[in-house]
Amino acid sequence: MFDNAAGHVGGPCIGIEYTLADIPEMGYTKESSPYPKGEVCIRGPSIFTGYFKNKTLTDEVLDENGWLHTGDVGMLGQGNCLKIIDRIKNIFKL
Repeated sequence: MFDNAAGHVGGPCIGIEYTLADIPEMGYTKESSPYPKGEVCIRGPSIFTGYFKNKTLTDEVLDENGWLHTGDVGMLGQGNCLKIIDRIKNIFKL
């Protein structure tokens, strides 16, 4: 069944895994109630393998298990639909 409701980005694409990583300093954990929250991490064959000739930046976003840490904070809602609710680092200073 196709979910065309507004307010979320849906589930993962075919061939992509996703998980949420705890961010205790921001109060986001996989045990959050009523829905799990945390940093959106993805991996799969179509995810980039690193920055060109820049191991330092690559090590900042890719962990030892191949998860790409996006910097987005997500919440898994009904039907495991992912909703982006925050950023770990803000790009703009207000």
